[in-house]
Amino acid sequence: MTAALKELLDKDDAKALRGLVAVAVTKALKGDFRFWKEIMDRSDGKVMELLDVKMDGNAFPGLTPEQLAKLSDMEGGPE
Repeated sequence: MTAALKELLDKDDAKALRGLVAVAVTKALKGDFRFWKEIMDRSDGKVMELLDVKMDGNAFPGLTPEQLAKLSDMEGGPE
């Protein structure tokens, strides 16, 4: 199915793709947030989500102290 979809979207100088984009923009402009979000995710990239998953003071249960030390050395790793 993926191959067939790609073939269709590449065919006719991407006429089908331009049509789908036009539909998405029209729906977004009419207030359909799903299409607005999809357009923004595709043009600017998805917004990074940060999750706080601490459990009993340990954000990474099951990791050894050595593994935690390696993570803390990485930029943005646990402190």
